[in-house]
Amino acid sequence: MKIGEDFEKIEFSFFGLDLLEPNVLISNLLITIVGVYLGYRVSKKFPIKQTFYKFWMMLLIIQGLSFFLGALGHVLYNYTGIWGKYVPLTTSFLFISILERAMISLLPEAKRKIFNRLSILKAFLAFIVLTVLMFTIDVENNLPTLLFVPSLNSAIGYFFTLGYLGIKFAKEKSKALYLLPLSILTLIPAAIFQAKKISFHPWFDRNDASHVLIVITLILYYFAVKGFHRDTVESNS
Repeated sequence: MKIGEDFEKIEFSFFGLDLLEPNVLISNLLITIVGVYLGYRVSKKFPIKQTFYKFWMMLLIIQGLSFFLGALGHVLYNYTGIWGKYVPLTTSFLFISILERAMISLLPEAKRKIFNRLSILKAFLAFIVLTVLMFTIDVENNLPTLLFVPSLNSAIGYFFTLGYLGIKFAKEKSKALYLLPLSILTLIPAAIFQAKKISFHPWFDRNDASHVLIVITLILYYFAVKGFHRDTVESNS
């Protein structure tokens, strides 16, 4: 176990390529598989024409696929450098916006318009700031500065939608939505692992530990949506 510094990155070769971090590839692909599968389940089990379910399906699938891109950024780092991480970082703006749209869809129409516009504006500003930083700072030696932008964007999105709106609608519409603020608590250890560089083993480092927790959050999302659907159907019957 290491705290405050990372293990040496595991190297491996495939088709003549010098690749890195097979462990992160595995844990990223786990997120991809779980996200896409749960998104597919939402599309088949719930009324996908309704905005709430449609955006949750999109969130699960796009978040899953974004971690596949993240896996490529780690594995191909010898060839893509920091730019291999740029695309998955920007896709985080997309799936956070989708998460916000999913929960905002439960608000009254007048408030939906305001918050949807704020969501788009926030994502656009985050994208611009991230892009400017990529071209203006020494990213290799200032990676925490770069990561602060998507981290801040995600934190605002999570605490507003999963926290505030999750608790609000759990009281008003379905107690199953209490799983959403619980998912924030699940992500807190992941943030600690990353911030403090806490790694348990070369084959299970801070990224892998964080990814396992992210898989748990995806499962919590699915059961929150499932419970919301059940309670909505019962209340309308």
